[in-house]
Amino acid sequence: MGNTITRDAEVMHGTPVFCGTRVPVQTLFDYLEGGKTLEDFLTGFPTVSRELAIEALEEAKQLLLTATNAGQNFRDLAERFRSATDPKEIERLGEQLGRVVFGG
Repeated sequence: MGNTITRDAEVMHGTPVFCGTRVPVQTLFDYLEGGKTLEDFLTGFPTVSRELAIEALEEAKQLLLTATNAGQNFRDLAERFRSATDPKEIERLGEQLGRVVFGG
């Protein structure tokens, strides 16, 4: 999360907030989900800079894309594992599945 989002038990009971503010990051997503614009959010929360809000959206995008790619990799490997018949191939695919699931 770098310098975009922080989480501190002393600030908003540990809710993730934009760094240097008490504005929960969830508020930005609520605004956008409700059909409001980034400009509306920035007007309502002037302590959050445009750069900070865009950085948070970029981080969320990267997390989503990474999770989506990992999920697709898992599905592909699982399908190949299910259809494999060679014991060495099964072992290799099992190791790859373990890395996808547990990292590493």
